[in-house]
Amino acid sequence: MTYAEEVPHRLAGLIWREVDDGTVIVSPTAGKIRVLNQIGSTIWELVDGTRSVTAIEAQLVATFKDVPRDRISQDLQAFLTDLTERGLVTWA
Repeated sequence: MTYAEEVPHRLAGLIWREVDDGTVIVSPTAGKIRVLNQIGSTIWELVDGTRSVTAIEAQLVATFKDVPRDRISQDLQAFLTDLTERGLVTWA
C-alpha cells in the first residue's frame, strides 16, 4: 500500500508519553501498549494530522541526512502500515 499524499492522523483517544529513549503509546479502548524507539517517536511526532506522507518523508530526509532517501521511504511506509494495522493511525 502506498500512501504518498495521504495525511495520517493519530487515532482519537490514544495516550502517549515520551520516555528517555522513545515513546509509549497506550490504547485504553483496546487495552494495548506500543513502545516506539527514537526514530519511531520522531515519526509519531510528525503524524499530527497536518502533514502528508510526502511531507513527513521530506522532514525525515532533512533530519537523517546520512540515511538514503529510498531507505527512509521504505521504512516510513512499513512503519505507517504497522501503525495502521495496530489501529493507532487513521487516514484522511
